[in-house]
Order: sequence, then structure tokens, then C-alpha cells
Amino acid sequence: MAGRGISVDDLSRSHDEPSIPQRPRAWTTGTAPRGARALPPLKPGGRPRLFVCTLSAPSRAAWLLCRATGLDVDVHKVDAARGFQYSETFSHISPLSKAPALDAGDVTLWEGNSILRHLCRANPVATEGWYPVDLAQRARIDQLLDWSRGELSRVIFEAIQTMLLDPLVTPISDDIPSSAYYALPDSLSNHLIVEMDGCLTLLDKYFLGNHQFIAGDAMSIADLAVVTQIVALDLIAHDMSPYKHIVAWRERMETVEGWNEVNELFHNVHHKMALGHRRMADPPTAAGVHESGSHGLEQIREDDGEDD
Repeated sequence: MAGRGISVDDLSRSHDEPSIPQRPRAWTTGTAPRGARALPPLKPGGRPRLFVCTLSAPSRAAWLLCRATGLDVDVHKVDAARGFQYSETFSHISPLSKAPALDAGDVTLWEGNSILRHLCRANPVATEGWYPVDLAQRARIDQLLDWSRGELSRVIFEAIQTMLLDPLVTPISDDIPSSAYYALPDSLSNHLIVEMDGCLTLLDKYFLGNHQFIAGDAMSIADLAVVTQIVALDLIAHDMSPYKHIVAWRERMETVEGWNEVNELFHNVHHKMALGHRRMADPPTAAGVHESGSHGLEQIREDDGEDD
């Protein structure tokens, strides 16, 4: 095992906060960046490679598991702003052109919860307790993993899409002022409010009402999968004060090794996008998008930053 568990060569040129292109149509065109080099094949016995996008909740959950347990995994940030996820190189690993994706040599996976389970099964000593072998405990965790990627994910994404993404990506004409383009709705629709409250109340009262963590009194991969979904609500400044157990649980989760590193870029984007919550002070431009090397990846250094 290498140090804190993430062994990395420097493929990146900077670790600056990316900006969001004013008209991000290129994100949906399915085109790869020009000049992207093919990744070298994974050598036999080489470290598994985990590809993550920091705004993706499943990506952050898998990355956080690697950091929390010290798994010997190479973690690469996919530069979605340059379209690396659409490259032929990445499509061999993730046919869906999405992150997270895991290249373990003998197996490639591109579904977040499958990656969490596989990392635990392949590293039972390092991940002991995160995915218990007890069938009843494992069943509870599996249920929560399914719920996190089903109902919970759907409701949270729909809320973020309504409050934030639709106003950002809706095509506009050049004569419409940018301040109007970036104006955000005042609140969620009634049906979304009801659905959101239902999900959060279930989590708060049923799963966390009598336990420290959502599958019992020990932290598990279910906590990672769900908390990274909940963190996304910061983007729309959703009021969490009525959900006391969730607030306390999140504070416990923030003590996990690697939390600050894994969520750093997410919180930077949150600050830029949600400052004032009503609209962005200045429309962002593509000029600030960071360069990530000719692979379209930024490989994470073992000594990047410290966890406070």
C-alpha cells in the first residue's frame, strides 16, 4: 500500500477551480477533445484506476471510500468540460461515457454502487465493516444503495435541474441580457417540495432517528452513497434545518478521511453557482476551464492538500 493509498503520477498542469462555459452546448454533443492521447493499458498486477467527475455524487462516493480506507487505487479526474468522457479511450472503460468508472484490469465497471461493492469485495481487509459479510446487514445496505440511486437521486436531480441547470443551459438569443439568462426560480414546485420532504423525512426519522448511521451504528458504503447525494442540495441552498438527524449525521460524515479533498471542487463550484442563490453575479466563461493534460484527465497527487 502506498502512503495514504492513492498513488499517482502527475498528469495535470493545474488544480485551479474550473469555470462553466457560458453556453455549454459542447457538453452534450458527444464529441471528444482534439489531441487527446490514449491511456496506456493497465499493466498486469497494476493498480486499479478509478475515473471520477467531482460533481458526480457516485464518483465522490467511490473516491471517498478509497481515501477513507487507504485503498491502493489511482484516481483520475475526468475533464468533462473538454469532453474526455466521449473519447474512444474512455468508451472502452465506460460505454455510457459517464463517471465513475473503474478499470481493475480483469474487470471494468461503470456504475457507482457496483464499484463500491466491488472495491469492498476485492479488498475485504482494508474495507472491513464498510460492506459487512453478515447477510442481514448487507441486505440493509443494498436496499439503501438502491434507494440512493433510485428515488433519492431522481428527486434531488429534478430539484437541481429545476432550480439551477435549466436556467443555465436553456438556449437564448444574443439580445437577451445575461442577467436574465442566469436568473433562478424562487422555489421548487409543490410536487417537488412534497417529494423532497418525503425522502428527507424518511432518511431523518426512519433511518437516522435511532442510529448514528443510516444502516445502523457503524458507517458503511450506504452512508457514502447517500451523503454525497445530500451534499448536492447545497447547490440550491435547500433548507436542511428541519432535519436535525440528517444535519448531525452529515457532520459525522465530514470527519471521514479525505472528505475535504473529495468535496473541495464541488464546494468551490457551489460557491460560484449558488452565491446569493438568486443568480450568478457574472456569467462565467470558458476561459477559466482548467487544463488537465493531453489525456483529458487530472491524476491526483498523493500529497495534494491536507484534510483539516
